[in-house]
Amino acid sequence: MKKPFTRLTALALPLALLLTSCGGGASVTSMHLRKTEGTVGVSDGEGKDVTPRETPGLYSGYGVETQAESYA
Repeated sequence: MKKPFTRLTALALPLALLLTSCGGGASVTSMHLRKTEGTVGVSDGEGKDVTPRETPGLYSGYGVETQAESYA
């Protein structure tokens, strides 16, 4: 009884890994910063500081930092 279960598990695991790796993969090019509270820093891809109110979106390479008791 234990051998069929072990074989089935051994076949199911590689099949599951194969099927998950075949997905198209979603990617996001921009996100929007809706609200900030406390101390929040935003930097662009080159490391230059950007005021969060000036940016309509956060793009690939942008960084967001929050201090304790803050959120973005």
